[in-house]
Amino acid sequence: MTDLEIRVIIFDGIIAGNDTTANTISFIIYYLANYPDVKTKMLNEIDRIFKMTRHEAINGKTIIRINIDGIHNNEEYWEEPNKFYPDKWMIEG
Repeated sequence: MTDLEIRVIIFDGIIAGNDTTANTISFIIYYLANYPDVKTKMLNEIDRIFKMTRHEAINGKTIIRINIDGIHNNEEYWEEPNKFYPDKWMIEG
């Protein structure tokens, strides 16, 4: 490979990573702006969590993998899993 080809591959990798992050942040901002009640609930939940005094520690070498797609789209647990309804993630109480 030439130096130019290597630079192009590295540049593409950097742009791909940044573009994904930018799209995710844009998606979040869009929905929070269009659903102010959800934004309020989210901020209240953040405040509640960070006021907690006890947190469980996880060993630093532990690998954690979460099947997000399986959680979000499981019709066994959620009615209309593809519908935007953030309250389904809220814990009662």
